[in-house]
Amino acid sequence: KTSFILEVLDGAASAAVASFPICIGANPDLGPKYAAGDNRTPEGAYRVTEILSGDAPPGTSAYDKLAAMNRFLFRAREGHFKFGRPDVDLGRGAYGSRFFRLSYPNAADRRRLADRRRAGDPARSPGYGIAIHGTNDAPAIGPPASSGCIRLRNVDVVTLDRWIRVGTPVIIEH
Repeated sequence: KTSFILEVLDGAASAAVASFPICIGANPDLGPKYAAGDNRTPEGAYRVTEILSGDAPPGTSAYDKLAAMNRFLFRAREGHFKFGRPDVDLGRGAYGSRFFRLSYPNAADRRRLADRRRAGDPARSPGYGIAIHGTNDAPAIGPPASSGCIRLRNVDVVTLDRWIRVGTPVIIEH
């Protein structure tokens, strides 16, 4: 996370075959996600559980779900604004051209939340919906600016698609 780079590794050689600049959660401490709404990106081992694509045939679940998500209007007054421009709506198309849902939360994430609760944190849910996806706000790639997801430029998330399948392992490290 601290390098703001997503690397695709060749499983056999553990060598990077591609790398892309990313945006992660907007929480300035860059700590691991533990609760809904904390603007953190999780850390740990996950799997891709769903792939949505703007290039899938219309009428398929992969296309229709992403199209519906991208129709949602994200408003600045609700905290969803263009990077560095708090008065400008993020708008529609916030998820870009691909959406790779991750298996967040996992057992370690649930334990992290339970530990925080025992320490007096009132957080109720670890959250859900964490993904690697494109964005309609390319200037936000680089600094921490998302609500917890990993964002890539649309051209990069389309390129990344060649290595992603349901079940692909994803390791997120600090």
